[in-house]
Amino acid sequence: MKAGYVAIIGRPNAGKSTFLNQFLNERISIITHKAQTTRDKILGVFTEDDLQMIFLDSPGLHILNKEINMFMIKEALSAITEANLVLLFVSYRKNQNKIDPIEEKIIKYIEDRKKPIILMLNKVDRLNSPAELMEGIAFWQKQGDFEEIIPISALKGFNKKLLIKDFKKYIPEHPFYYPEDYLTDKDDRFTISELIREQILLMTNEEIPYDTAVQVEKYAIIEEKLHLEVTIILARESQKRIIIGHKGRMLQMIKERANKNIEEILKKSVHLRLFVKVNKDWSKIGKKMEHIGYTNTINIDEFLK
Repeated sequence: MKAGYVAIIGRPNAGKSTFLNQFLNERISIITHKAQTTRDKILGVFTEDDLQMIFLDSPGLHILNKEINMFMIKEALSAITEANLVLLFVSYRKNQNKIDPIEEKIIKYIEDRKKPIILMLNKVDRLNSPAELMEGIAFWQKQGDFEEIIPISALKGFNKKLLIKDFKKYIPEHPFYYPEDYLTDKDDRFTISELIREQILLMTNEEIPYDTAVQVEKYAIIEEKLHLEVTIILARESQKRIIIGHKGRMLQMIKERANKNIEEILKKSVHLRLFVKVNKDWSKIGKKMEHIGYTNTINIDEFLK
């Protein structure tokens, strides 16, 4: 029997959450085309026969001097610290001859902790020829001490059985950490808030910042129907007007699409009420962040230097 932790690490939009959802065949992490979609470290458990792999999907590593961004970096680095194996996701880039500075920092941070790294060369569906793939692999072979380099397309699909065989080599012998039917550590309240935040990211433009927060205030099952009251927290009054929209249309669209997705994921009939409030600079003040669930004490100075 083998059981261990697998960290999924990389830059924003490298395909980490897409890969996890595909691998588990469940929608664990929200996905949008926008960077910094994943904010928390999300645990997804794969159990098959004598193997249990606990995947840690992490926020995309990036450098922005805001408390919410520092929190996201801490979440990613803590996943590395906990892991038996690190999957480093990088996007295939044609004619790449220089490594991204953040990816360079990530590789050094993982190697310093002597964690085995498998480089997941993602988005190879963009390739025009096998020669391009060989060029991409040759470039990355020079950038770090990787156990393997695996070309995949998280979006188009991959050979799951072969990946399980590859990953299993780095998982230690250990009793299962979780029951065999366990899927994720995130509860329904977290799922609801993320599905609403997903619609905000998809339906609004740059005017709405990525530090928007969503908080479930009421969660009650009445006559087999889930009744929810949820608050969208913003930093400025101008953002509130955008979220609500002309005659409330934007908020209504967010509600309708989120309600549909919540029903599909939770397999429950849902009545959703959305509220919007302004909590000025909540993402810059630690106590306010903690109040709505964002806290992590890992030291990131070594990564940032």
